[in-house]
Amino acid sequence: FIPLFGMLAMVAIMLAVLISPRALITRPFVAVRHPEFTAPRRDAAARMRVTGLRTVLLDETLAPELRLRSLMLLQNFPIRRAGPFLRRLLSDPADDIRLTAYSLLERETRRISEIIEQDALALAMTTEPAMRLIIHRRLAEQHWELVYTGLAQTDLADYSLAEALRHLDQALAIAPREPGLWLLRGRLLSTRGDGETAGLAYREAIRCGLPTERAAPWLAELAYHQRNHDEVRAQMQKVDVATVGPTVSPVALFWRARTKSTRFRDQQ
Repeated sequence: FIPLFGMLAMVAIMLAVLISPRALITRPFVAVRHPEFTAPRRDAAARMRVTGLRTVLLDETLAPELRLRSLMLLQNFPIRRAGPFLRRLLSDPADDIRLTAYSLLERETRRISEIIEQDALALAMTTEPAMRLIIHRRLAEQHWELVYTGLAQTDLADYSLAEALRHLDQALAIAPREPGLWLLRGRLLSTRGDGETAGLAYREAIRCGLPTERAAPWLAELAYHQRNHDEVRAQMQKVDVATVGPTVSPVALFWRARTKSTRFRDQQ
C-alpha cells in the first residue's frame, strides 16, 4: 500500500499547488543600498610577507639554513618585487645564499631570453602583416620586461630599451592607430629619460582612443619629474580611483587633497 498511497499523496500535493491562488503569494522587493567597493587586502598581506622575508634574509647573524629556506620562498613572488632582494644577496658572505640568489635571477632572465629567441625565429619565418604585428609587439614587451623587472642593468638595460623601441616602431608602422603601442612607447621613452617625447607618445595614445584616465598617471609622473606640481594635480583629477590599483589610488587621493587644501588657502 505504500506505493499506492505515496502516488496518491504526490498527486494531491500537485493539485493543491496548481489550484492554490497565486495572488496570495507575495514576493516583496525592496531597494537596497549600493555596496561599497573595498580593494582586496592581498597586496598588503604580500607586503607584510615580503617585509618579514627581508628581515630574515638580510640578517647575516641568523643560521644559513633558515635564511636559505626564506630565500626559496622568494621564487613564489613576482620578480619585480623579489629582484631587489636577490640582487642585494649577490654580495652575501654565505656561498649558498649568494649562489641561490644568482640562480633565481638567472633562471628568470633565461626564461625571458628564450621567449625572445623563439619570437625572433618566428618573425623571420613570417611575412603576414598581422602576425608580424603580434610578434613585434611581443618582442617589445619582453625586452621591456627585462628592464621593468630589473633583470637588465646598465648597458644591458640600454640595449633592451633600444631593442624594445625598435620592435615597437616596426609594430607602429603596421598599426599606427593602436593606443596600446603608443602607451608602451611612452613608458619606454620615460624610462630612458626622454620625458618630452614620452609625453607626446602618451597624448598620441589618447588621440588613438586610450581613455584619458588610463594615461593620466603616466602624464602625472612626467609632470612630477619636471616639478610641475600644478600639472600633477590636474592629471590626478582625471584618475578614476575606483578602477586603478591599490598603488595608484592613494597617490591620486593625496594630490586631490592637496588641491582642496590649496583652494581653501587661496579663498582665505
